Amino acid sequence: MTVTATISRDGEIYGTIEGAVGVFGATPVNREFVKMIGFENHLIDVAGDYQAFPFSILLGGKIVTIYSDGPAHANSEKQVVVVFDPTDNTYEAVDFYVYDTLTYDFSLLDPLMSDGDVITLKSFRIAKASGVISATIVATVDNGGITYALWSRVFEHNGSFYRTGYATAGTSYAKAALFSSVDQETWVYVSEIAGLGVLQFTEADVCIRADGSWISVIRETSGGSSTGNLYYVTSSDSGATWTSPALFDVDLINGVQPSLITLSNDDVILMAADRTGNSGASAGNQLSGFDQTGIAVWRLPAAAPNVAVANWTKRRMLMGIFSTDGGQPWPVEIADGEICSFCYARTSVGFNPRVFALKFSGETVA
Repeated sequence: MTVTATISRDGEIYGTIEGAVGVFGATPVNREFVKMIGFENHLIDVAGDYQAFPFSILLGGKIVTIYSDGPAHANSEKQVVVVFDPTDNTYEAVDFYVYDTLTYDFSLLDPLMSDGDVITLKSFRIAKASGVISATIVATVDNGGITYALWSRVFEHNGSFYRTGYATAGTSYAKAALFSSVDQETWVYVSEIAGLGVLQFTEADVCIRADGSWISVIRETSGGSSTGNLYYVTSSDSGATWTSPALFDVDLINGVQPSLITLSNDDVILMAADRTGNSGASAGNQLSGFDQTGIAVWRLPAAAPNVAVANWTKRRMLMGIFSTDGGQPWPVEIADGEICSFCYARTSVGFNPRVFALKFSGETVA
Protein backbone atom coordinates (compact mmCIF):
# COMPACT_ATOMS: atom_id res chain seq x y z
CA MET A 1 0.00 0.00 0.00
CA THR A 2 1.34 3.43 -0.96
CA VAL A 3 0.50 6.28 1.41
CA THR A 4 1.43 9.88 0.64
CA ALA A 5 0.79 12.70 3.11
CA THR A 6 -0.21 16.08 1.71
CA ILE A 7 -1.59 17.93 4.75
CA SER A 8 -0.51 17.29 8.34
CA ARG A 9 -2.97 18.04 11.14
CA ASP A 10 -3.14 17.32 14.83
CA GLY A 11 -3.90 13.63 15.21
CA GLU A 12 -4.54 12.97 11.53
CA ILE A 13 -3.06 13.16 8.06
CA TYR A 14 -4.82 14.10 4.85
CA GLY A 15 -3.33 12.42 1.80
CA THR A 16 -3.61 9.69 -0.77
CA ILE A 17 -3.92 5.99 -0.05
CA GLU A 18 -3.35 3.81 -3.10
CA GLY A 19 -4.25 6.79 -5.27
CA ALA A 20 -7.46 7.67 -3.42
CA VAL A 21 -7.82 10.77 -1.25
CA GLY A 22 -8.38 10.00 2.41
CA VAL A 23 -7.90 11.06 6.01
CA PHE A 24 -6.26 8.69 8.46
CA GLY A 25 -5.17 8.79 12.08
CA ALA A 26 -1.54 9.64 12.70
CA THR A 27 -0.94 6.93 15.29
CA PRO A 28 0.67 3.49 15.25
CA VAL A 29 -2.79 2.08 15.97
CA ASN A 30 -3.59 2.98 12.36
CA ARG A 31 -2.04 0.63 9.81
CA GLU A 32 -1.80 3.34 7.14
CA PHE A 33 0.33 5.50 9.43
CA VAL A 34 2.47 2.49 10.34
CA LYS A 35 3.15 1.83 6.67
CA MET A 36 3.74 5.48 5.86
CA ILE A 37 6.60 5.80 8.34
CA GLY A 38 7.64 2.12 8.31
CA PHE A 39 7.05 1.87 12.04
CA GLU A 40 8.26 -1.09 14.10
CA ASN A 41 8.25 -1.58 17.87
CA HIS A 42 10.60 -4.17 19.39
CA LEU A 43 10.58 -5.13 23.06
CA ILE A 44 14.06 -5.76 24.43
CA ASP A 45 13.06 -8.89 26.28
CA VAL A 46 15.75 -9.12 28.96
CA ALA A 47 14.90 -10.36 32.45
CA GLY A 48 15.10 -7.59 35.03
CA ASP A 49 13.22 -5.32 37.39
CA TYR A 50 12.81 -1.57 36.85
CA GLN A 51 14.44 -1.12 33.44
CA ALA A 52 14.89 2.56 32.61
CA PHE A 53 17.03 5.45 31.37
CA PRO A 54 18.46 4.06 28.11
CA PHE A 55 21.30 5.83 26.30
CA SER A 56 22.23 4.83 22.73
CA ILE A 57 25.02 5.31 20.21
CA LEU A 58 25.80 3.81 16.80
CA LEU A 59 28.97 1.70 16.80
CA GLY A 60 30.14 -0.60 14.03
CA GLY A 61 26.73 -0.63 12.40
CA LYS A 62 25.09 -1.77 15.65
CA ILE A 63 23.12 0.25 18.19
CA VAL A 64 24.81 0.06 21.56
CA THR A 65 22.43 0.94 24.37
CA ILE A 66 23.06 1.10 28.08
CA TYR A 67 20.17 1.20 30.57
CA SER A 68 19.63 1.00 34.32
CA ASP A 69 18.11 -1.96 36.12
CA GLY A 70 17.16 -2.22 39.78
CA PRO A 71 14.30 -2.54 42.23
CA ALA A 72 12.81 0.94 41.70
CA HIS A 73 13.05 4.30 39.97
CA ALA A 74 16.47 5.91 40.55
CA ASN A 75 17.51 2.85 42.58
CA SER A 76 19.68 0.92 40.14
CA GLU A 77 21.75 -2.15 40.95
CA LYS A 78 23.43 -2.44 37.58
CA GLN A 79 23.85 -1.03 34.10
CA VAL A 80 22.91 -3.35 31.23
CA VAL A 81 24.39 -3.05 27.72
CA VAL A 82 22.37 -4.21 24.71
CA VAL A 83 23.88 -4.55 21.23
CA PHE A 84 21.04 -4.35 18.71
CA ASP A 85 21.45 -5.22 15.03
CA PRO A 86 18.98 -3.02 13.09
CA THR A 87 19.27 -5.16 9.96
CA ASP A 88 17.50 -8.15 11.50
CA ASN A 89 16.35 -6.81 14.92
CA THR A 90 18.40 -9.34 16.88
CA TYR A 91 20.20 -8.35 20.06
CA GLU A 92 22.42 -9.53 22.89
CA ALA A 93 22.62 -8.19 26.43
CA VAL A 94 25.06 -8.36 29.34
CA ASP A 95 25.28 -6.89 32.82
CA PHE A 96 27.84 -4.27 31.87
CA TYR A 97 28.45 -2.81 35.34
CA VAL A 98 27.32 -4.17 38.71
CA TYR A 99 27.36 -1.63 41.55
CA ASP A 100 27.82 -4.06 44.45
CA THR A 101 30.93 -5.67 42.98
CA LEU A 102 32.16 -2.72 40.84
CA THR A 103 32.76 -5.19 38.01
CA TYR A 104 32.53 -4.68 34.25
CA ASP A 105 31.66 -6.99 31.36
CA PHE A 106 33.09 -5.71 28.06
CA SER A 107 32.36 -8.88 26.07
CA LEU A 108 29.78 -7.29 23.75
CA LEU A 109 31.86 -4.17 23.14
CA ASP A 110 35.13 -5.94 22.41
CA PRO A 111 34.31 -7.04 18.83
CA LEU A 112 32.93 -3.58 18.01
CA MET A 113 35.96 -1.59 19.22
CA SER A 114 39.45 -1.27 17.75
CA ASP A 115 42.62 -0.18 19.49
CA GLY A 116 42.49 3.56 20.06
CA ASP A 117 38.70 3.74 20.11
CA VAL A 118 37.00 5.74 22.87
CA ILE A 119 33.25 5.82 23.41
CA THR A 120 31.02 7.33 26.07
CA LEU A 121 27.91 5.59 27.42
CA LYS A 122 26.18 7.75 30.02
CA SER A 123 28.98 8.56 32.49
CA PHE A 124 31.22 5.67 31.41
CA ARG A 125 34.27 6.56 29.30
CA ILE A 126 35.27 3.31 27.61
CA ALA A 127 38.62 2.96 25.82
CA LYS A 128 40.45 0.14 24.04
CA ALA A 129 44.26 -0.03 23.92
CA SER A 130 46.54 -2.97 23.09
CA GLY A 131 43.48 -5.22 22.86
CA VAL A 132 42.30 -4.37 26.37
CA ILE A 133 39.13 -2.40 27.20
CA SER A 134 38.94 -0.27 30.33
CA ALA A 135 36.37 2.14 31.72
CA THR A 136 36.36 5.19 33.95
CA ILE A 137 33.37 7.07 35.31
CA VAL A 138 33.15 10.77 34.42
CA ALA A 139 29.79 11.98 35.68
CA THR A 140 30.26 15.63 36.60
CA VAL A 141 32.22 18.76 35.75
CA ASP A 142 33.01 21.63 38.14
CA ASN A 143 33.08 25.18 36.84
CA GLY A 144 32.93 28.45 38.74
CA GLY A 145 31.95 26.72 41.97
CA ILE A 146 29.07 24.90 40.29
CA THR A 147 28.89 21.13 39.70
CA TYR A 148 27.29 20.10 36.43
CA ALA A 149 25.94 16.61 35.69
CA LEU A 150 26.93 15.53 32.19
CA TRP A 151 23.89 14.54 30.19
CA SER A 152 23.82 14.31 26.39
CA ARG A 153 25.55 12.03 23.94
CA VAL A 154 29.01 13.02 22.79
CA PHE A 155 29.33 14.57 19.34
CA GLU A 156 32.44 15.60 17.42
CA HIS A 157 33.05 18.91 15.67
CA ASN A 158 36.30 20.20 14.18
CA GLY A 159 38.46 17.73 16.09
CA SER A 160 36.88 18.32 19.52
CA PHE A 161 34.21 16.42 21.41
CA TYR A 162 31.16 18.10 22.93
CA ARG A 163 28.29 17.21 25.23
CA THR A 164 25.82 19.04 27.44
CA GLY A 165 25.30 19.08 31.18
CA TYR A 166 23.12 20.85 33.71
CA ALA A 167 23.41 22.09 37.26
CA THR A 168 21.37 23.63 40.01
CA ALA A 169 23.15 26.92 40.49
CA GLY A 170 21.17 27.84 43.59
CA THR A 171 17.93 27.06 45.34
CA SER A 172 15.74 28.86 42.81
CA TYR A 173 17.08 28.14 39.35
CA ALA A 174 19.16 25.79 37.20
CA LYS A 175 20.98 26.11 33.91
CA ALA A 176 22.22 23.99 31.00
CA ALA A 177 25.75 24.29 29.62
CA LEU A 178 28.03 23.03 26.85
CA PHE A 179 31.35 21.29 27.51
CA SER A 180 34.22 20.26 25.25
CA SER A 181 37.00 17.66 25.46
CA VAL A 182 39.88 16.29 23.44
CA ASP A 183 39.78 12.84 25.01
CA GLN A 184 36.22 12.41 26.40
CA GLU A 185 37.72 12.27 29.88
CA THR A 186 38.54 15.85 30.87
CA TRP A 187 35.65 18.18 30.06
CA VAL A 188 35.96 21.96 29.91
CA TYR A 189 33.15 24.50 30.22
CA VAL A 190 32.40 26.23 26.90
CA SER A 191 29.19 28.23 27.33
CA GLU A 192 25.85 28.57 29.02
CA ILE A 193 23.17 27.17 26.72
CA ALA A 194 20.22 28.35 28.81
CA GLY A 195 19.82 30.07 32.15
CA LEU A 196 17.12 32.63 32.90
CA GLY A 197 16.26 33.78 36.41
CA VAL A 198 14.02 31.34 38.24
CA LEU A 199 13.60 28.94 35.32
CA GLN A 200 14.82 25.37 35.82
CA PHE A 201 16.77 24.37 32.69
CA THR A 202 18.04 20.81 32.84
CA GLU A 203 18.42 18.19 30.09
CA ALA A 204 19.59 19.62 26.76
CA ASP A 205 20.64 18.15 23.45
CA VAL A 206 22.42 19.69 20.45
CA CYS A 207 22.52 19.04 16.71
CA ILE A 208 24.40 20.74 13.87
CA ARG A 209 22.85 21.72 10.53
CA ALA A 210 24.57 21.63 7.13
CA ASP A 211 24.94 25.43 7.18
CA GLY A 212 27.02 25.18 10.38
CA SER A 213 24.30 26.45 12.72
CA TRP A 214 23.74 24.67 16.03
CA ILE A 215 20.34 23.95 17.58
CA SER A 216 19.70 23.04 21.19
CA VAL A 217 16.40 22.01 22.80
CA ILE A 218 16.24 22.18 26.60
CA ARG A 219 13.86 20.83 29.22
CA GLU A 220 12.54 23.37 31.75
CA THR A 221 10.90 22.19 34.98
CA SER A 222 9.91 25.24 37.04
CA GLY A 223 6.25 24.16 36.77
CA GLY A 224 7.00 20.63 37.96
CA SER A 225 9.06 17.65 36.82
CA SER A 226 6.50 16.42 34.28
CA THR A 227 5.17 19.69 32.84
CA GLY A 228 7.26 19.23 29.71
CA ASN A 229 8.18 22.82 28.86
CA LEU A 230 10.74 22.76 26.04
CA TYR A 231 12.83 25.76 25.04
CA TYR A 232 15.10 26.18 22.03
CA VAL A 233 18.20 28.21 21.27
CA THR A 234 20.57 28.45 18.31
CA SER A 235 24.25 29.24 17.87
CA SER A 236 26.10 30.59 14.83
CA ASP A 237 29.58 30.33 16.35
CA SER A 238 29.92 26.62 17.18
CA GLY A 239 28.38 26.86 20.62
CA ALA A 240 30.42 29.80 21.93
CA THR A 241 27.26 31.90 22.33
CA TRP A 242 23.54 31.16 22.12
CA THR A 243 20.36 33.06 21.41
CA SER A 244 18.01 33.84 24.28
CA PRO A 245 15.88 30.76 25.16
CA ALA A 246 12.48 30.73 23.46
CA LEU A 247 9.60 28.56 24.66
CA PHE A 248 7.89 26.22 22.20
CA ASP A 249 4.09 26.41 22.29
CA VAL A 250 3.45 23.62 24.82
CA ASP A 251 0.25 22.61 23.02
CA LEU A 252 2.36 21.77 19.96
CA ILE A 253 5.81 20.75 21.21
CA ASN A 254 6.46 19.63 24.76
CA GLY A 255 8.03 16.80 26.70
CA VAL A 256 10.96 15.76 28.83
CA GLN A 257 14.38 14.30 28.02
CA PRO A 258 14.57 15.89 24.55
CA SER A 259 16.96 14.42 21.98
CA LEU A 260 18.00 15.73 18.56
CA ILE A 261 19.67 14.37 15.45
CA THR A 262 20.34 15.86 12.02
CA LEU A 263 19.51 13.39 9.27
CA SER A 264 21.68 12.92 6.20
CA ASN A 265 19.26 15.12 4.21
CA ASP A 266 19.60 17.92 6.84
CA ASP A 267 16.13 17.39 8.33
CA VAL A 268 16.19 17.57 12.14
CA ILE A 269 14.41 15.00 14.29
CA LEU A 270 13.31 15.91 17.81
CA MET A 271 12.08 13.21 20.17
CA ALA A 272 10.82 13.59 23.73
CA ALA A 273 8.64 11.89 26.30
CA ASP A 274 5.29 13.56 26.84
CA ARG A 275 4.59 12.98 30.53
CA THR A 276 2.00 15.68 31.19
CA GLY A 277 -0.86 13.25 31.75
CA ASN A 278 -2.06 11.75 35.00
CA SER A 279 -2.17 8.13 33.90
CA GLY A 280 -0.21 5.26 35.34
CA ALA A 281 1.04 3.80 38.56
CA SER A 282 2.18 7.18 39.83
CA ALA A 283 -1.50 8.20 39.94
CA GLY A 284 -2.70 5.37 42.13
CA ASN A 285 -2.85 2.72 39.41
CA GLN A 286 -5.74 4.49 37.71
CA LEU A 287 -5.54 5.12 33.99
CA SER A 288 -6.86 8.53 32.96
CA GLY A 289 -7.51 8.66 29.23
CA PHE A 290 -8.01 12.41 28.91
CA ASP A 291 -4.30 13.06 28.44
CA GLN A 292 -2.31 10.25 26.83
CA THR A 293 1.36 10.14 27.63
CA GLY A 294 3.97 8.64 25.37
CA ILE A 295 7.04 8.89 23.13
CA ALA A 296 6.67 11.70 20.60
CA VAL A 297 8.55 12.77 17.48
CA TRP A 298 8.69 15.95 15.40
CA ARG A 299 10.60 16.78 12.19
CA LEU A 300 12.07 20.12 11.14
CA PRO A 301 12.49 20.05 7.32
CA ALA A 302 15.85 21.07 5.89
CA ALA A 303 14.17 23.95 4.03
CA ALA A 304 12.64 25.44 7.20
CA PRO A 305 13.76 29.07 7.63
CA ASN A 306 14.18 28.81 11.41
CA VAL A 307 13.45 26.68 14.48
CA ALA A 308 10.12 28.32 15.40
CA VAL A 309 7.32 25.93 16.29
CA ALA A 310 5.35 26.65 13.09
CA ASN A 311 8.08 25.02 10.99
CA TRP A 312 7.99 21.63 12.73
CA THR A 313 5.64 18.81 11.79
CA LYS A 314 2.78 17.97 14.14
CA ARG A 315 3.36 15.84 17.21
CA ARG A 316 3.32 12.15 16.35
CA MET A 317 2.97 9.83 19.34
CA LEU A 318 4.82 6.62 18.56
CA MET A 319 4.22 4.72 21.78
CA GLY A 320 2.15 5.07 24.94
CA ILE A 321 3.88 5.18 28.31
CA PHE A 322 0.86 4.56 30.58
CA SER A 323 2.71 6.20 33.44
CA THR A 324 4.16 9.49 34.52
CA ASP A 325 7.59 7.84 34.31
CA GLY A 326 9.10 6.80 31.02
CA GLY A 327 10.78 8.13 27.93
CA GLN A 328 14.41 9.03 27.32
CA PRO A 329 14.35 8.35 23.55
CA TRP A 330 17.74 8.48 21.81
CA PRO A 331 17.28 8.39 18.00
CA VAL A 332 20.07 7.02 15.81
CA GLU A 333 20.13 7.24 12.00
CA ILE A 334 20.81 3.67 10.85
CA ALA A 335 20.54 4.45 7.10
CA ASP A 336 19.61 7.52 5.08
CA GLY A 337 16.50 8.86 6.82
CA GLU A 338 15.93 5.62 8.74
CA ILE A 339 15.83 5.88 12.53
CA CYS A 340 16.03 3.52 15.46
CA SER A 341 15.37 4.95 18.91
CA PHE A 342 15.56 3.13 22.21
CA CYS A 343 13.24 4.31 24.98
CA TYR A 344 11.62 2.98 28.14
CA ALA A 345 7.97 2.81 29.12
CA ARG A 346 5.37 1.07 31.20
CA THR A 347 3.03 -0.85 28.93
CA SER A 348 0.66 -1.85 31.72
CA VAL A 349 -0.50 0.13 34.71
CA GLY A 350 1.20 -0.97 37.91
CA PHE A 351 4.02 -2.90 36.21
CA ASN A 352 7.67 -1.93 35.95
CA PRO A 353 8.85 -0.22 32.75
CA ARG A 354 10.64 -2.07 29.97
CA VAL A 355 13.05 -1.01 27.24
CA PHE A 356 12.00 -0.84 23.59
CA ALA A 357 13.55 -0.16 20.20
CA LEU A 358 11.37 1.93 17.87
CA LYS A 359 12.18 1.97 14.15
CA PHE A 360 10.70 4.39 11.61
CA SER A 361 11.47 6.58 8.62
CA GLY A 362 12.31 10.06 9.83
CA GLU A 363 11.93 11.53 6.35
CA THR A 364 8.26 10.51 6.20
CA VAL A 365 7.22 11.83 9.62
CA ALA A 366 4.53 14.36 8.67
